[in-house]
Amino acid sequence: MIGLTTEVIHQYSNNGETIEQVTISHVETDEIQVLNVDAVIVNHGLKSDFGPLRDWGWIWESSMSG
Repeated sequence: MIGLTTEVIHQYSNNGETIEQVTISHVETDEIQVLNVDAVIVNHGLKSDFGPLRDWGWIWESSMSG
C-alpha cells in the first residue's frame, strides 16, 4: 500500500441532489462498510504551503507556521 489511505469509496447513493450513503472498502481486506452521510469531503492531498494566506494578516498558530 502506498500512502495512508486505508479505505476507498466503492459506491454512493444519492437522492438526485445530495449524496446520502457511501459504501467504502478497505484496500487490504476488501471489507465493505455502508455509511449514511450528510456530506462528503474529498481530500486529494494537502501541500502545507500557506504562501499567500500569510499575507492576509491572520494570526498563525505555531503548528501552522510552516
